[in-house]
Parts: sequence; structure tokens; C-alpha cells
Amino acid sequence: MSDLRRRLPRLRLRRGAASSAPPRDWRPRIASAVRALAEQLAVLPEEGWSAQTLSPRPGGGRVEDVVADLARRLSSPRLRLVLPARADAPARDELLLRLRSAADRAGSGRGRHGLGELTAVVQACYDITVPLGLPDPVAPDASQAVARGRVALGSAELRALLRGRSLVADDAGWRIGSGPEIRGPAGVLVSWLCGRPVVPVFPPRGTGQA
Repeated sequence: MSDLRRRLPRLRLRRGAASSAPPRDWRPRIASAVRALAEQLAVLPEEGWSAQTLSPRPGGGRVEDVVADLARRLSSPRLRLVLPARADAPARDELLLRLRSAADRAGSGRGRHGLGELTAVVQACYDITVPLGLPDPVAPDASQAVARGRVALGSAELRALLRGRSLVADDAGWRIGSGPEIRGPAGVLVSWLCGRPVVPVFPPRGTGQA
């Protein structure tokens, strides 16, 4: 317990120490992630749009469903009037237009900018790219920020599991914590922290706490 108390409060203290300063504007990173995802989706084969994602979305989490949800979340009220949601799934070209328009809005400094919005966008990206084996569309500092936020807000069970261990994104160059390493791509680590059905590589038994 003492190890946990020494480690996790430091995450909170770092956040608290910066609370007097304006929160970071994550819109540039939101824009780059959404734009990179749209470029990947533009060349995705037809069958890829029907592939299952990591999303626990009720009624099924196909790629097309998750993209539609993300586009709807990011669309401005004006764009929603021009391109209203339909009972059937929007055409894929329309979805890509929505994503690119949302990326342009975020890139120009419009829309929500906080860590909560970044987390929602990053996890939607990883819900699609991790199971399909697509390149990571998220900048390393953005995936690290999301991971730190999930650790700080994690359940008691998650915190106990991370006690005396570190998270290491072996494709993004970041580490959180110290001790025996729980390793994986950034997308796998973030998805695991968000409760998705993926498992990173844990340290061998006998290293760190069981």
C-alpha cells in the first residue's frame, strides 16, 4: 500500500500543481489523430468497414459504426444540419468528409480541447486500428497523456495491479511509473487501461508484486 501511495499521488500532484495554469489545448493532437485515421480509412478495403472493433458499443462495434459515432461526436452543429444523421449508416465518403471537417475545425482551434475529449478520440482511433493492425494514428505525447489520465482515474483493482510496475509503450517511447515493465504498443496499453479486451505483456512471475 505504501508503494502505491508514493507513486499514484505523484500523478495527482503533477496534475494539481498545474491546475492554476490553463489546461493544455489538445486540439492540435485531436486534429492530427482524426486526420491520420481518415487517411487510413480512405484506403481500407470494403470488408474492413464491416470488421469488428474493440468498442463495447451496444448493437455491435463494426468499423463503420465506430467511425459514425466519432464523426457525430466531433461534428459541429452547423455540419450536422448540412449532413444530418440518417436512420441507416451514412455513406462512407460522407463519414470521411465529416472526419476531415472535424479535423480542420480542431486544427483551427475550434471545438472542445480538454483531456476528456482527447481520450474519447484516441480510444475511438484505437478501437479501430488495434484489431485491424493499422499504424498508430496518435502522437506519442497524446497517447501518454491519455494513459496517465486513465491510471490516475483508475479503479482500485487497476491501481493495485500497477503497484510496483511500470507501463512501457515500446512503439511510442514513453514510460509511466517504475519497476517491472508491462509492455505493449501504445494502442494496446491505452485500450487495456480503458477496459477493452486486449492484454499487454506482463513481467514474468517473480518480478515485482503478484
